[in-house]
Amino acid sequence: MTIAANLRSLWDWVRGKIDVLEREGAFAADLPIHGSSEDLLDRGAFARALATVLYRHRGNDSLVVALRGAWGSGKTSIKNLIVEVLTPIGAAPMKVVTFNPWQWGSDDAITRAFFREITAALGDAEQSLQVRRRAYEFRRYAKMLEQFSGGAKETGHRVSGLVTWFGGFGLILAGGVITLDFPARLLASALLILSGLALVGSKFMAFIWRDREDARPLDVARAVLEDRLRSLPRNILVVIDDIDRLEPEQIRTVIRHIKANINLPGLTYLLLYQREIVERAFDGDTPGQGRRYLEKIVQAAFDVPVVEDARVGNIVLAELEKITAPLPQDITFDQTRWGNAWHGGLKSMFRNLRDAKRFVGGMEVQFTLHRGTRVLETNLIDTVALEALRLFESDVYAALGRNKSLIMGTRDRRETDKERVKALLADATVGNERAVQYIASQLFPVIAWAFGAAWHGPDWEERWASERRICSPHYFNRYFALRLPDGRISDSELLDFIELCGDRAAIDKAFADIDGRRLLPEMIERLEAAAFAGKLPAAHINILLPALFDIAEPLPDQLGLGSRTPFLSCLPLDERVADAADEAELDDIYETERRLLYVACTRAREHLLLTGVAPVSEYLADLQQKTAERKQGFGS
Repeated sequence: MTIAANLRSLWDWVRGKIDVLEREGAFAADLPIHGSSEDLLDRGAFARALATVLYRHRGNDSLVVALRGAWGSGKTSIKNLIVEVLTPIGAAPMKVVTFNPWQWGSDDAITRAFFREITAALGDAEQSLQVRRRAYEFRRYAKMLEQFSGGAKETGHRVSGLVTWFGGFGLILAGGVITLDFPARLLASALLILSGLALVGSKFMAFIWRDREDARPLDVARAVLEDRLRSLPRNILVVIDDIDRLEPEQIRTVIRHIKANINLPGLTYLLLYQREIVERAFDGDTPGQGRRYLEKIVQAAFDVPVVEDARVGNIVLAELEKITAPLPQDITFDQTRWGNAWHGGLKSMFRNLRDAKRFVGGMEVQFTLHRGTRVLETNLIDTVALEALRLFESDVYAALGRNKSLIMGTRDRRETDKERVKALLADATVGNERAVQYIASQLFPVIAWAFGAAWHGPDWEERWASERRICSPHYFNRYFALRLPDGRISDSELLDFIELCGDRAAIDKAFADIDGRRLLPEMIERLEAAAFAGKLPAAHINILLPALFDIAEPLPDQLGLGSRTPFLSCLPLDERVADAADEAELDDIYETERRLLYVACTRAREHLLLTGVAPVSEYLADLQQKTAERKQGFGS
């Protein structure tokens, strides 16, 4: 599917054309895939080719193959794909030993685990005599190299020391048996008996774990082992993963074990690591020395195949489809702006599948936090773009959150402000600078202006607020606080209230609840903004206005609804009507007059002064006529 098709699909999801049930969640552990059914990056062909090379090798020496790649590039996933298809159908199976030295810690533990894993793969007590002999010879060879029994012997020595301590303490107590009471004498006897039992046990352990010295020279033992390994029907694949997570000394231990046994037949090694880290462990004081050292050990090195940006991008878009489908419909979604944000910067932020997984998981949290009952309480595009900055450019994200006054508003700015604004993006990761600049410019028009775009004046503020943009002062804090700020009414609650405008009882109940939460001034402000945006239903104005007057009357002056008299300035209606091209535009003119009148009424308390320049609005003419008729009626 092309990116354009994905963008069209996303537009359909947001508009609610696709009815999809709530999914269980986008969060997935950052774990490798286990088989070809999960191969979203189409690396199966590469894995099959490498598996063929590994399976076919049958030489007199071991084969060492390296799969190199950065963290998160998918090395372990490719290894799992290789293991899945390693043995051809109908062929003799190839045993696989997966050794992860990172799990063992110390050098000695790594050494013991390394030989133990290979020994287990060579044979056990339930297998044939020939198989068990191969395992036995390898075990003896390993002991000669690494003194495998040293740990157990040390245990015996420590037990002997403990025996001496117990016995000595018991004798001290026994020496005071005359002066001590019966419990103390009992304790002394018990310690002496315990020391005797422990002494016998320590001698037994030392005997069991004694070094069974192999009188044969090392080269003889090795030759016997080689003969045994050549009888294997198929090589054993030894996979060593996470080498790059080890400390430098541990890395050297693992690689040296491989080097020491590289001439043994019947073994094939697959090493997984990040090249720079492992090479640096062998560099010493000479840069480049590590690379030359590894080249003597690794016969074939392959790098994880590069994933096209479009493929990872398609995965991100597909996952966004799943998590946006259940969201409430959003009529403010701007497909053109989304396309610009995606192609201009967002898609270049995802370099591998790990990035995609982290981002999708973060997006599900964001949508859960900002999801209202009626709408997403933030702008969908801004939420996606800001989350990308938070995950991949955390320093820039933090700088934006700390500098609200610098990047917000439509007031006139000085040219010197441009450099201050640009400095907020100075910590962008090398290689991401252009993407970060574009994304930040899409979020904040002030940042776009600093980099040469046109200035956006106050006439844009209403649109930004109606779209719940992060550049609107009313919504900025919501994005960074990850919740509805204190003292605010959510957009979903506002829409619920507007739907009640035809029911006076429901309006009064809603106002009472809002007043109980001390949010009445906030609701009045939101209703005023809704009137400017034309979101108040004209059909219910005769019900809503009386309710507004009733609740506004007792409010104190300091809340902004005091004794000042709001006024309404009307455009010369005749001129506008003359310029109207059709009935639709004429209806729009009348609707504008209604909106302005609604705004004035929502702010009026004791007086409402309506002024105009002739020829005035026909609404004022109607009011003037009705006032004259009312006065005439009083005079009669």
